Amino acid sequence: MTKTKLKEPYELSDDEAKDFCLKHWESTICPGATMREEYDLWVYQETSADGYTIWIAKWEDGPCYPSESVYYYNDSLDEPIWDCLRHGSTLRIDDSDYEELSHIFDWQEKYATIYEELINNEEEE
Repeated sequence: MTKTKLKEPYELSDDEAKDFCLKHWESTICPGATMREEYDLWVYQETSADGYTIWIAKWEDGPCYPSESVYYYNDSLDEPIWDCLRHGSTLRIDDSDYEELSHIFDWQEKYATIYEELINNEEEE
């Protein structure tokens, strides 16, 4: 890929940056409401027995371990979400949860990182 084929960081719309990143990583995001879709990581909200909102980041169809899968703060979901996507996996997340976590999904920043990596690799060749 050459520099002339890539737009400069922050020149893309958020949707264009998202599409580029997902294609680059060969990953997908599927709606959480669809139970038929296969996924590698499922991120969703639940309410604890005492009424607190908690977040679950559950890998595949395995068990949900509180010490590994339950998050009190949604900011902590950054790491499992990006690990999933950067490794070419499928993230399952409901549209409303995706919107609530929009601060995590900074596609422009991720595009800028990929852009720099591609440009640096091209210069080394």
